[in-house]
Amino acid sequence: AAEAEFHRAKAALKADMPPIQKSAEGQHGVTRKGGRVKGLYAPLDTIAAALDPVAARHGFSYRFTREVYEGKDYVLCIVSHKDGHEQSSRFPAAVDSGPGRSAQQAVASGETYARRYALTAAFAITTADPDDDAGAAGRSELGGPAIAEADVIGLTVRVDSLGNKAEFLSYFGI
Repeated sequence: AAEAEFHRAKAALKADMPPIQKSAEGQHGVTRKGGRVKGLYAPLDTIAAALDPVAARHGFSYRFTREVYEGKDYVLCIVSHKDGHEQSSRFPAAVDSGPGRSAQQAVASGETYARRYALTAAFAITTADPDDDAGAAGRSELGGPAIAEADVIGLTVRVDSLGNKAEFLSYFGI
């Protein structure tokens, strides 16, 4: 009964979760030419701020601990439900020895990374890229219009030939 209630509450939690936006810049791997790939991620505190009130409403709490399994260090996220059932998710706690980090900072950075992924796995949380109001869809990589000037002229001539340019533009909210 407790396990069934856990799964029912988890499904209800998923339905109530707000979108979690990626908001922090990070470097995600190395290109073949040795450069770093930059991207966005959702920090642990952002995930927790969105998750915690919804989890509490559905009777969930969670905690983190570390464990050694088959000789490797892991962060474990243990999710508990008010009716007594628990489930856990584990993620490797690798040392993140990025540039300029002390030994302690490298351990702490790896721990935070592992907590973020153990937590999102435990609750099946996904994160989303920020909505730019379709700005990326309408712009080229150089920041200009996504279509060539010749195409703009051709479309303008075609719209003008329709006879009622104002009605056409109004239809598209322009």
